[in-house]
Amino acid sequence: MKTLSATIFTMIFAFVFTACNNQHDDRYAFDDWDDDADELVDQDEFGNTFSDAGYYDDWDLDNDEFINEDEWQSGVTNNFDGYDYDSYGDFNDWDTNNDELLDEDELVIGNFTVWDTDRDGNIEIAEYEEWSAKDDQY
Repeated sequence: MKTLSATIFTMIFAFVFTACNNQHDDRYAFDDWDDDADELVDQDEFGNTFSDAGYYDDWDLDNDEFINEDEWQSGVTNNFDGYDYDSYGDFNDWDTNNDELLDEDELVIGNFTVWDTDRDGNIEIAEYEEWSAKDDQY
């Protein structure tokens, strides 16, 4: 009976350790973003992974399903080292419907624009590596 209890305890411990250890492993490889494996990530692919990974929730600090300007500023500070406001805009530029809140689509478009540094409508491997190499990036 002691052996069975010890075995069950070990299995539960291993499961809990693995679950807790993977809870914060939110780094994605380029292939995870590139759904169609064409070595390009378009805005739809970016949006799918961004949403699936829960990044919108990371920006939505009060969990009200919208990003206000303070939450946006916090997200920019936490996710983009040296964010260039001249190149990528401020909150009002990301708020395309001018309702003073960002929905998930607006946040995806804003983030995609930052990652797509050559502004060709796709994120190539080099652009992905530029952003993902930074410790504070997705």
